[in-house]
Amino acid sequence: MNLPRAESSVYTSNNRRPSFWELNPFFSFTDARNRFGGNPNLDPEFTHSIELNHIKYWDKVTLTSSIYYRNTNEKVDRIRRLEELIENGDTSTVMVTQPENLNEENAYGFELTFNAKPYKWWNLDGNFNFYRSIINGTNIGQELTADNISWFARLTSRFTIRKNTDIQIRLNYRAPRITTQGSSKAMYHVDLGVSHDIFKNKGTLTLSVSDVFNSRRWNYETITPEFYLKGEFQWRARSIALSLNYRLNQKKRRGGRSGGYGGGGGQF
Repeated sequence: MNLPRAESSVYTSNNRRPSFWELNPFFSFTDARNRFGGNPNLDPEFTHSIELNHIKYWDKVTLTSSIYYRNTNEKVDRIRRLEELIENGDTSTVMVTQPENLNEENAYGFELTFNAKPYKWWNLDGNFNFYRSIINGTNIGQELTADNISWFARLTSRFTIRKNTDIQIRLNYRAPRITTQGSSKAMYHVDLGVSHDIFKNKGTLTLSVSDVFNSRRWNYETITPEFYLKGEFQWRARSIALSLNYRLNQKKRRGGRSGGYGGGGGQF
């Protein structure tokens, strides 16, 4: 059977305005020598992008492929600096981390996204993105440049083991990256969810486990002529949640595709 396919090219131009936290001029402290804050002088990022997309349909599989190029002016990146601080007549050196506007970022790569339903009880979808990102930050420092080749991927598997019970597993992986001031190691995490319909399908009991193996940790190195820094950061430790949803005069929505990542250096 010959199923339809589609091809398209898209050009877009948009801007991303800094968030509240990126503009917040007040600093937070993890200890006496490290300060984190926003930058009220940040400008928006302006991005011009072009994509060429292709979609192919089979009986049980849909595959979307694309190649893209993106140019971002006023690229926002978090920069670390050593600064002298004078308090009560005493001078100390502190590490200050703030977002800054860099000249630009040029990113290009290709992306594959698929959705498959091998059996009525099994739905599978995933995303793979391979890219090269070149960042130029010489407007604020000769050493603030990066030429990074990396990739990230996501795979989601959803099973219906009984008529009213679903299990979903999501795997995420991001390969090591080169940054403007050093590098970051690979990062991965797994999420798990189990849902069961009750009360004659009017209610759903859901058990979800975020970061099953407690592995979503950002390990990084910062290397500059002035200092060397090695650290680890974890957004949130593994968490478990149990919830009950009861629907009034509504039917449960099943299926739906999971969201993916943007191209060119996206994070998760």
